[in-house]
Amino acid sequence: MTQRNNLTKRTDEEEEIIRQGNEGEASVKEDLADLQEEQSEIKKNKEKRTMSDSEKSSKQKFDQARQEFSEYEKKAEAYVKENPKKALAMAGAAALIAGSVVSAFRKK
Repeated sequence: MTQRNNLTKRTDEEEEIIRQGNEGEASVKEDLADLQEEQSEIKKNKEKRTMSDSEKSSKQKFDQARQEFSEYEKKAEAYVKENPKKALAMAGAAALIAGSVVSAFRKK
């Protein structure tokens, strides 16, 4: 009977090894959680950088479109000053077309 008790009892060394193993496992789990948190932060920062890059690209495109519009506007003003009768006729035609399109899509 004493042999069986001796076999099932753990020595202090064995208990210490088990305790250290449990502490090591907890430490590994904490490290893993920290790594996952850092990985999520890196992904968020990457998304922010991507958005800021696309914002810069959109701003450049918008500025370019605004500049082109200004150029066309100046050309149109110059044309109107040179050919007022033709400009009036074109404006009337554009208004007629716009009115036709609106009335065609309006619900009755």
